Amino acid sequence: MRFATKCVGRPLSTFTSTRELVTAIRDAVIGHRCAWESGILHRDISAGNVLIVEEHMKKPFEGFLTDFDYS
Repeated sequence: MRFATKCVGRPLSTFTSTRELVTAIRDAVIGHRCAWESGILHRDISAGNVLIVEEHMKKPFEGFLTDFDYS
């Protein structure tokens, strides 16, 4: 288990463009697929569990899936 002490992403509801929204969701789906292929089932996919990567962070992706508590 990990505990984050800093914000690492913005809520999906704060998207600034349609492209940012769609790209973040796409990246979360890719992350979900990677977890599934590794034998992990998320079990709690929702808009609240998809985050947009902050602008100031180095990023190979735009969005990611969080909250694997029920996995």
